[in-house]
Amino acid sequence: MLESELTNAKNLQGIQQQDEDEVTVVRVAPKSLVTKVDSDDAKMQAVDRDLHVAQAKLRNTLYANDLLNRRIWKAQDVLLSVYDKASVHLEEIKSNTDDCKEKMNDFIQNLDKELKAL
Repeated sequence: MLESELTNAKNLQGIQQQDEDEVTVVRVAPKSLVTKVDSDDAKMQAVDRDLHVAQAKLRNTLYANDLLNRRIWKAQDVLLSVYDKASVHLEEIKSNTDDCKEKMNDFIQNLDKELKAL
């Protein structure tokens, strides 16, 4: 649209407006139109830069979210593993076997090692 206005402004010597009785010629100042286009272009470039900055921030946020999701999934896997082991150990405690205390201490030590590894 701006391009066609510029082309028309360059080719146009004036605009004729007709009244019933007279014809009036209004001069167009192509220079002011070019200035307006330059101003609009600068604004569009500024908006474009702002959009690129926002896009980069969004990309960084998405990357951070992916990292957090992976850590959450890893922690969830560890917690499920601990829960499974604890439920097995609980069944052993309920059975009141003689080596129950020894297994319980081993379980706690192994659990401590696994959690420290995280």
